[in-house]
Amino acid sequence: MTLCGDSTRLGQILFNLTDNAIKFTEQGSVIVRLELIGVNPDHVKLHFEVEDTGMGLSEDDCKRIFTAFEQADDSISRKYAGTGLGLALCKRLLQIMGGQIGVNSQKGAGSTFWFSVELPKVTDLAMLSKVNTTKEIEAILRAEFSGKRILLVEDNSINQLTLRLHLEQAGLSVDLVEDGKMAIEIAKHHNYDLILMDLQMPNMNGIEATKVIRTMPGYAQTPIVAVTANAFDEDRMMCLEAGMNDHIGKPVLAESLYQTVYRHLSRAS
Repeated sequence: MTLCGDSTRLGQILFNLTDNAIKFTEQGSVIVRLELIGVNPDHVKLHFEVEDTGMGLSEDDCKRIFTAFEQADDSISRKYAGTGLGLALCKRLLQIMGGQIGVNSQKGAGSTFWFSVELPKVTDLAMLSKVNTTKEIEAILRAEFSGKRILLVEDNSINQLTLRLHLEQAGLSVDLVEDGKMAIEIAKHHNYDLILMDLQMPNMNGIEATKVIRTMPGYAQTPIVAVTANAFDEDRMMCLEAGMNDHIGKPVLAESLYQTVYRHLSRAS
């Protein structure tokens, strides 16, 4: 059975929930389940669960854990910074896909985070064309630019995983750093064919890092592409003024990533 859906985003959500479960489970187990809970001629409904034997959540925690910038409590905030924002992102992604997310938990008795999504079956060539287009661009990148060195500057673990996976699948060599200062330092010692630069990062943001990198030997013409959740005209202008060549909006889709990387590697060569 072939389904039409955003496998990258579903993978991000599952990774985030599993990562959190491991962080909060000092002993015991983490179990990941996938169930087929509904089938009709046109659609399939999938149900995912991530069950852990960790510290669990109170009833109040469960009500607000999916709210952006909120954590279950201060101690969890300090130990596992970013958990609430990650879960809020998961909820938003599922809402875009028409899915649902929730948690069943008791304090001291572990948690089961779950999400469900309904996906259409692929029944015509039009649905397959987009998938084929992405695979074709990936194959072209691998054939023409395999081994090209990419610097990925990104502090979010989910985005790191997704972008690196896409790039390496296309045969590209990826170095990863988490902030602008680290990008400047590693660029001193290596030559990169293209830089993917997040804008909002700790220590030094992408705009400041780009301005410095542009002054470094060998980097006057290196393609630097912003990776940003902001798509406003003023943000694009700010990127261009800092010396960036282009931008990709978050969440990053494989097809747009491949097209952008191919375009700039082709121009550079």
